[in-house]
This record gives sequence, C-alpha cells and structure tokens, in this order.
Amino acid sequence: MRGLPPESALARQEGAWSLLEENVAQLVDVASHLAETAWTDRVTDPDDPEVKAARARTAGRRPPRHAPVVPVALRPAAIGEQLLRAYTERLAGLGATAVEPETTGQDGGLGSDGFDTLAAVFAGRLRQQ
Repeated sequence: MRGLPPESALARQEGAWSLLEENVAQLVDVASHLAETAWTDRVTDPDDPEVKAARARTAGRRPPRHAPVVPVALRPAAIGEQLLRAYTERLAGLGATAVEPETTGQDGGLGSDGFDTLAAVFAGRLRQQ
C-alpha cells in the first residue's frame, strides 16, 4: 500500500480523530509489536555467528526502559507522520537507525512515501550508529 487516496474516509476523518480511535490504533501498534517480537524470538538462532556478533556489540548496554513501539496502525496522514517522526527521533536517541529495506515486488521497492522507513523499522532491521 502506497498511501490512502485523498477521498478515503480515513483521510477525511483527520479533524475528527478521537481519543477512542487513537487508543484503538495504539492497541494495533502494540499487538503488532508483540507479534513481531515473538516471531523474531522464534526464528532467531542464538548460535548464528551474526547473532553472536550483534550481541557482542551490544554487550553491557541497557535496553531502554520502555520498548519503542512502531506506529503501524492506519491513522490520518498528519498524525501518522508526526508519530513516525517521533519514533525515528527516539530511535536516534537510542543510537539506532533504520536500515533501508530490501526491495521486493515488481516495482523494485515498497514505495517512497515514508513506507520504506516504516517497513524497515517494523521488520526489526536496525543497525547501531
């Protein structure tokens, strides 16, 4: 998905976005985070040399007090962009940046409307600066 058409209900709803809708969107974000974390834990081989090297690089560092949760739920554009910007700033403060995602599909990528960054972060492909 490259973005919502301007005539879509979600695009028109930006001014009427309520706390209930944002709370539901946050629940979607958290559920997605939990599913991604469980999947990553399930498929990561602790004996893989790349995993061992990554763990050695981060040895002695404390994880953040609260997990950074990627804003993946569909929201009105302005709100979604603001949350994504805050999320990437938080990542930068933790010393991590999103890695460009591998290209997929016939068009050679996931789109250039900010979805590439979100997809890379959502996939958990982060690198230390």
